[in-house]
Amino acid sequence: MTNSYVKPLISIIIVTYNASKYIERCLKSILALNLDSKQLIIIDGKSTDNTLEILKTYQRDIDVLISEPDLGIYDAMNKALRYIEGRWVYFMGADDQLLASFNQLIPYLQKEDSIYHGNCVTDHKKLGGFYTPYFLTKDIICHQSILYPAIVFKKYQYQPIYPVLADYVLNMQCWGDPSLKKEYVPIDIAYYALQGYSSYTTDYKLKKDKSSLIRKYLGWKIYLRYRFRKFKAYWKGNADTF
Repeated sequence: MTNSYVKPLISIIIVTYNASKYIERCLKSILALNLDSKQLIIIDGKSTDNTLEILKTYQRDIDVLISEPDLGIYDAMNKALRYIEGRWVYFMGADDQLLASFNQLIPYLQKEDSIYHGNCVTDHKKLGGFYTPYFLTKDIICHQSILYPAIVFKKYQYQPIYPVLADYVLNMQCWGDPSLKKEYVPIDIAYYALQGYSSYTTDYKLKKDKSSLIRKYLGWKIYLRYRFRKFKAYWKGNADTF
């Protein structure tokens, strides 16, 4: 008998913990798109509010639902990677929402060695654009703007030792990897909630290791440009905190 199983195009991963205030709005934004080929994975950290009750009302739309204690956001994301079947992988926060224009990105998903990224909108500004590896020495790429090909997670996973910005480290690995192509598509794909965990928590481990991570993943040329910029900022008395 011929195996007729076809992999879904996109695995959408949502990590939740006590997200009852937001999760239904997030799910409705996904389901409103009527995506023909998706896998929805939700990893819950054993919520103590009514998050699970809400999720169970959407159980027929959720392909994988696990609720158990974890060691933080990125530990939960790594757990989700065990279940991905999609050709591309997309991460959302429980307080984020997909926009109707997300569907416009779908036809671009062609090359399975390519990272596709668009724009995110917030209450105050738009996040997006074409990113070079050097950009990553200056700022963070909004995680919700990126669709990763599944092959990324055969090579890399999130490093939970960076409890707030492990996605930043992952993107340094990806943007420093010449085998992974990057394609920017100027489409607004998601609403990103600025009040999330990273908005009020500092990743001190990342701040300590940033220089060595740039050198390791982005190479010496970009590292030296970064150090020169920091040197100029120091002597001009300018803050260059990131």
